[in-house]
Amino acid sequence: PELPALARALADAIGKKEPVCVVGDYDADGVTAAALAFSALKKMGAQASWIVPERPDGYGLSPEISERAAQQARVLLTVDNGASAVAGIARARELGMTVCVTDHHLPPEHPAESPSFHFGANPKSSPQPWPAPNLAGVGVAFYAMAALRAELAERGQLTEIPNLAEFLDLVAVGSIADCVPMDAVNRSLTAQGMARIRAGKCRPGLRAILQAAGKNRERINSRDISHVLAPRVNAAGRLNDAQSAMRCLLCENDGEAQAAANHLENLNAERVRLLRQASEEAIARVGRPPPDGIVVSDAVWHPGVIGIIAARLGEVFARPAIVFADEGGEAMKGSGRSVGGFNLHQALSQIRERRPDFPFEFGGHASAVGVKLKAAALPEFAALFAGACAGIGGAGAGEELEVDESPAPAEITRKAASQIGMVAWGNSFPHPKFLGEFAIISERVLRGGHLQMTLEADGFRFPAVRFFAEPSGARRMTAVYEVGMNLAGTGAQLVVERTL
Repeated sequence: PELPALARALADAIGKKEPVCVVGDYDADGVTAAALAFSALKKMGAQASWIVPERPDGYGLSPEISERAAQQARVLLTVDNGASAVAGIARARELGMTVCVTDHHLPPEHPAESPSFHFGANPKSSPQPWPAPNLAGVGVAFYAMAALRAELAERGQLTEIPNLAEFLDLVAVGSIADCVPMDAVNRSLTAQGMARIRAGKCRPGLRAILQAAGKNRERINSRDISHVLAPRVNAAGRLNDAQSAMRCLLCENDGEAQAAANHLENLNAERVRLLRQASEEAIARVGRPPPDGIVVSDAVWHPGVIGIIAARLGEVFARPAIVFADEGGEAMKGSGRSVGGFNLHQALSQIRERRPDFPFEFGGHASAVGVKLKAAALPEFAALFAGACAGIGGAGAGEELEVDESPAPAEITRKAASQIGMVAWGNSFPHPKFLGEFAIISERVLRGGHLQMTLEADGFRFPAVRFFAEPSGARRMTAVYEVGMNLAGTGAQLVVERTL
């Protein structure tokens, strides 16, 4: 019932030639969702415009963003945000806008605190279960545009039926970037999107980003999206230039796309520099043994990289982590990441229930959250968070190792690596991990702080890489690894995740 009603509202706007403004978010999911919705609306005859807020504007639809939207449109369509934008939606309605919200984030805990929009589509708040409950923001936008296409076709308002499959490249990037569970629906959408990228049937901006990064489009896989495409789209938003990522995705020719992609490449290089320095500092500040829930902060860390630092702490310490940076004045802004299926949003809700008087704000979902509080409250929050995570660091926590049945060295071939790369791996459907014993033939540090190695087992030698690692100097290793394709595409490469 949600999607048809929203589609009817958008179809009415198109029929009446009322301008529609798409408001996205500054991360990869929000930018790809905004690019998809804006482009699809244009193809279906809408007078469309877009706004992608920058990080200093705050998350989601603010009253200020609504005022900007009202200057250019009569209808407001949010993508990847809006579920909790009470003030922003109220302001849009005051200004006479019809408000349509598409989102995948959890709404406020209490219905009385929920925003009052006209039409909405959100699998996390729908009164009836969605057949695709784990969509990213870009996935919800895709289905909203599909519903709009069906509505316009039924009304006879389309002279040509657009092929929405051409937007699956954006769905693949946004879904993997946002770490949504790779259930059957998300795997299908993402696999089809990756296939389009490999075949060159993707937008010029994505082709150009891959070219600038030195990646072979024809062999694109889930790891390339999560480690190459998504970080470069995200880098723009993290460094307060999300507009450039949006413009890159909307480029219509290869020349302008390459210039835009080169700009994103430079932004990403700066993001990597900031991230490496801050990650080293954050890891050094965590106590030994680490608390069950990690909280670290620094006023000089760039707010745009704290989410990645939190994820890095989770990898190193096998604990959920929240990293804070200065937001101006006395305010601190935190970004958290979970580990091992731990529900981070539920942990923060537990703090709210136990200490309703404690002054902090939060939002997000099970695996990633955002938090705001005053600097003076950080020590107490750290203690409360560790308590809410109690037990995750108990005996044996973080030490349980799950691997797939390991192949014989002779089975690690180019064909096997290619077949593995075709699958849409991701959250809740992880890339296969294997355990093996190897002799270390050589080690050298690559630009960016990664370690390149040559490993040997049973007389077979393999190129290998370990991200953000230093040479061990050892002669042998027991490694947890993944199998991928080497840079030349001529054979298999091992990606070492950890050593035992």
